[in-house]
Amino acid sequence: MILTDAFWELEYFQSQEPWAVTPAIRDGISAQQNYHRALEEIQILASEVTRYVNYNITRLDQVQQLLPNVTFGSAIHLHIQHLGVKSAFALQSLKCLDQLSVNPTGFEDIEKSIKGIIDIAKLN
Repeated sequence: MILTDAFWELEYFQSQEPWAVTPAIRDGISAQQNYHRALEEIQILASEVTRYVNYNITRLDQVQQLLPNVTFGSAIHLHIQHLGVKSAFALQSLKCLDQLSVNPTGFEDIEKSIKGIIDIAKLN
């Protein structure tokens, strides 16, 4: 029987067996449930971070492909550059998460791209 089974919902227990009414055992069951819920939340957060990182990597790639094809200094160039800088800064701010192994490609692969976009932005 898994811990998420309704059987373990302590507030619905009708049993008077010692294992069901002993405070230490009830606390242990609650602690196990909380632990498993916390693991689920961590997995959800890791998935969301991965999705956010992948979105910004894709956006940065698109910016790098578009920038050479528009007139330097034009409004569209500045807008695309601004989007690239935002993605680059977002990825840079998440770099500390690399140790959590939520990004399979690793941040080293995009470090050069980030630096290039930021350097271009500093020129303007």
